[in-house]
Amino acid sequence: MSYLPHLEKILEACAGKRVAVVGDLMLDRYIWGKVERISPEAPVPVVSVERRSHSLGGSANVVHNLRALGAEVLPFGVVGSDAAAEVVVGLLREAGISTRGILQDELRPTTTKTRIIAHEQHVVRIDEERTEALRPALAQELLEALRSQLPQLDALIFEDYDKGVLDAASIAALRDAAREAGVFTAVDPKHRHYHAFGPVDLFKPNQKEFLSALGRASLPESEVEGLGQRFRQESACRELVITRGAQGMALFDEEGRLTQLPALRSAIVDVSGAGDTVIAALVLARLQGYKLSTAGRFASLCAAQVCGELGAVPVRPDELRRLNDFLG
Repeated sequence: MSYLPHLEKILEACAGKRVAVVGDLMLDRYIWGKVERISPEAPVPVVSVERRSHSLGGSANVVHNLRALGAEVLPFGVVGSDAAAEVVVGLLREAGISTRGILQDELRPTTTKTRIIAHEQHVVRIDEERTEALRPALAQELLEALRSQLPQLDALIFEDYDKGVLDAASIAALRDAAREAGVFTAVDPKHRHYHAFGPVDLFKPNQKEFLSALGRASLPESEVEGLGQRFRQESACRELVITRGAQGMALFDEEGRLTQLPALRSAIVDVSGAGDTVIAALVLARLQGYKLSTAGRFASLCAAQVCGELGAVPVRPDELRRLNDFLG
């Protein structure tokens, strides 16, 4: 017996699915070391660097997860004209991912998050970014590049981190063009454009984003269903999934039914990038026709697997199978 009996069929059917991801590409950098003393200059730890590494972050991590699960994926976004951009493009190509939808902007840096980690604990994070909207000409070029691919796609994921690649106009234009082309649309939102996406197929905020949009500080269990149903009606999204960390997921299907999935009790090392894994898994399972509740279980399993490693990493099918048997 296993946690998800359909796992092998889902993984097999991910192959060949064509998914585009539009949003904020990032580079995650890691500086690994150890702390043995406090600085005499200020009350801060001194990290002795032992090694450095990097991985795909932001929308690029969603792309990486989709590819790791077997899908054919096309990223659309903007990087700078810098060393970080070369690393992002190189990592994508190493994973067998096309980079023809990635544009360069010499006026803004590639969004980069540098995490300093000592003894498997985050010490500090350094962000290098620009968050203003893209120049109109560049935004139009990105829009047209993606529009040209819509007839060949099964799904389009909007991965918005409020870094300027998406704005209300481009969101509406792409959403409507995708609907006209019969392409499944999914959203992983942030605050700035939370209410701009409207009638998409799947909307996946985390609880913090959901509460922020409501102007609330907490989400009592007694109010989950009512607030979720109200958002579905107001936004006209077909399905809503609220990821709630240790409280699991709240899934509202197109019939309005609520399913609450508890978080899987596996060893959690780092939750970085778990939401990226969830949206990738949800979309691939829904494209196969699985009910939202089954897609949610697949996504929960994938998230549990990546949370067992430090840093933003893509799902690993072999480890997913092992975890599925263990949790069963």
